[in-house]
Amino acid sequence: MNILIEVGHPNDVHQFKHLYIALIEKDCDVLFLAKKKDIVIELMDAYKLPYKVFAKTPNGLMRKLLTIPLFNLKYFLLANKFKPNIILSRNSPHSAHYAFLKGIPHFGFADTENSGFADKLAVPFIKYFFTSTSYRKTFPRYHFRYPGYIETWYLHPRRFSPNPSVLKMLGVDEGEKFFILRFVSWQAHHDRGLTGLSDEFKIRLVNLLLEYGKVFISSEKPLPLELEQYRFSLSPQYMHDALYYASIFYGESATMASECAMMGTPAYFLDPIGRGYTSQQENLYGLVNNYSTTSDAIESSLISLHKELKNLIKTRENAINLNQLLDEVIDPISFCTWLIINFPASMKEIINNPDKIKSFK
Repeated sequence: MNILIEVGHPNDVHQFKHLYIALIEKDCDVLFLAKKKDIVIELMDAYKLPYKVFAKTPNGLMRKLLTIPLFNLKYFLLANKFKPNIILSRNSPHSAHYAFLKGIPHFGFADTENSGFADKLAVPFIKYFFTSTSYRKTFPRYHFRYPGYIETWYLHPRRFSPNPSVLKMLGVDEGEKFFILRFVSWQAHHDRGLTGLSDEFKIRLVNLLLEYGKVFISSEKPLPLELEQYRFSLSPQYMHDALYYASIFYGESATMASECAMMGTPAYFLDPIGRGYTSQQENLYGLVNNYSTTSDAIESSLISLHKELKNLIKTRENAINLNQLLDEVIDPISFCTWLIINFPASMKEIINNPDKIKSFK
């Protein structure tokens, strides 16, 4: 079979990179259609994934809307050459429109509830939806929930082993404490009208953490000049290794907070709206600390952070909670491989028995 996968965000690349390996081992041909956004292309090259670029994500909602017809055209031309039998995407309008018009099965995956206009443009044209059990919305037609998260696709113990050499790359001694911070641009379509942490607060936060260890910052936007020296300088492919060994993560990225939850690294996530999956990771497993970005909430996060800084080890409680999480989630790669290779019989089986998904441990 020819399997087409669309990626438009770095997290998409991570989600599907192991599925690519599983599918080519089943003699499938796989092609990624990619949007240039952040470090997407850098990751595609690092993982040696076969791809064609069909778009560059513009800034601003109006530009995103106006470029959809052009991007659809480029997508259609590339997809027609490949002749896919099945398409996978993160509920992308481009994949949805093409699959609908061509009558091709399209599996849509989602984890961000406030996707706004992107969902409005894509959802009416998608038949099969797959989300975590934590997802707060319900899609029409066939919506199936699995125990796990997008981050489970690439950080499940079957898929991920941390590389300790990252410590030497970072200039961190074994046992030395260090922290990773993440600040986003707030330019994504689901961030419209939202703002994050101020530069003044970022400086204050870094100064606090420097009293306890080293600081590394990943930021989509320019940092205050005094913080540029702390920017994470390694290739993005090493970020998960760094997060695994980090003492604490603090930032505006739901994805990175969820990644930390999958590895047992204490995480602080600040966002005006929040996510269903980080809320579940806090309420069920105590692995993420969720805060809004009001001044009171930010101050509360600092109070909690200061308490945790006095005990900078991954506590036994964290380890127990992580073991519980890992015991309950499925291996999405095994499930999705089975779904694709055995389609359409596999889909009929899931429709008749949704609990089938839970068997892919």
